[in-house]
This record gives sequence, C-alpha cells and structure tokens, in this order.
Amino acid sequence: MIFVKTKIVTLSIVSVLFLLTATSALAVSTVSGQIKNTVAEKVAKVVLGRAAIIGGIVDSKSSTTLTVIKNSVSYTINISSTTQLRRQFWGKATLDEIQPGDTVNVHGKWTDDTRTAINATLIRDMSIQKRFGAFVGTVSSVTASGWTMDTVNRGVQTVTVSSLTKLVNRKNESISQFAIKVGDRVRVKGLWDKANSTITEVAHVKDYSLPPKTTTATPSATSQ
Repeated sequence: MIFVKTKIVTLSIVSVLFLLTATSALAVSTVSGQIKNTVAEKVAKVVLGRAAIIGGIVDSKSSTTLTVIKNSVSYTINISSTTQLRRQFWGKATLDEIQPGDTVNVHGKWTDDTRTAINATLIRDMSIQKRFGAFVGTVSSVTASGWTMDTVNRGVQTVTVSSLTKLVNRKNESISQFAIKVGDRVRVKGLWDKANSTITEVAHVKDYSLPPKTTTATPSATSQ
C-alpha cells in the first residue's frame, strides 16, 4: 500500500514538473515571438521611412522647401537647420546657390505614407560644380579684376581677385595685382567653377615669374 502511494506521489510530481516546463517553454516562446515582432516592426519603420531621390530636377524653392520633380512626380523637400547642403564636389553649399533647373540628389525620411514629402537630411546639388583647389598656369590676358590663364589640365580659366587676396612672388614677397603680366607662370588658390571656367574667392596667388630672373653674361675669351 505504501508502495502504491509513493508511486502515485511520484507520478504527480512528474506531471507537475512537466506542466511547469511546458508552461515555461510556452511563455518563453511567446515573449521571444513578441520581441521578434517588435524588432521587425522597428526595422520596417526605419527601412520604409528612408527616402532618396536621385537625379531630381528643382522646379521651385522657398526659404524652407524645394519642389523637386522626378519621373513626372512632384515632391516637397523640407529643409531645416540640420539639413546638409552640398555641391557636386561635396563642398558646402547655401540655399541661395540652388536654382530651379538644377539636378539634385535628396536623402532623408518620408513625412507620411503618401511618400510625396521628405524631411531632408542631405541635399547634393550636382549642378553646382564648384570646389576649392590650387591651379597652376600661364597668364594669357589681364583684366581689371584679375586675368585669364591657361591652366594645366583645366584649360582656360578666368581668375577674379579681391582686396582679400594675398599676392606674392616666388620669394613670398608681397606684390601688387598689376605686377602680374601676360606670360607669367602663377599658382592660384580659390573656388573653381567647372561649369563656368572661373576661379573666384581667391585666397592666395604666387607668381613664379617674379622677380625676373637675371642672367650673368659669361665674358668671352679675347685673343692675345
């Protein structure tokens, strides 16, 4: 009789343990499924919320928005204080530089499920072909505001200097703008506009032809 009671108690304990194990497994599975669903929803929101327009055309603009056309669809691009504006060569741009007709790449987030408006994080204007750099060439003509020069690899460029431009000769001595003449070899550091073949906002100019190099004549031998 005692043996039977012990066996019944043992079976009862095993049954309880089994039920507890199954319940725990179900609870863990349920929690795990909930976590997976939550993560999936968050990932979907992030991925589906991302917006990008590549090669859109600026139709109009205001102080805080652009209207961009891509594949005959009109998009409103919202610009905030955190929106980065870049030129084609990744230099910083201003909203004033972006004009109707420009080609732009826009990145940001859709404002809603209609996907016709974007809160922009980055706008890159591919039509602003400007970058700061150094250019070496030979002066081909002189103007009141600078000169034109035949550059190495960039063709003819029009250079505009200002009162802020530092001009020096090859010895790093200060010179006047009007000391630079046709035929001089110069190096110009400024903002290059590829589309218009100009160099503006010139910070520094070095004229390698100044001061003129002097040659010492070699005395000729005289017959005795």
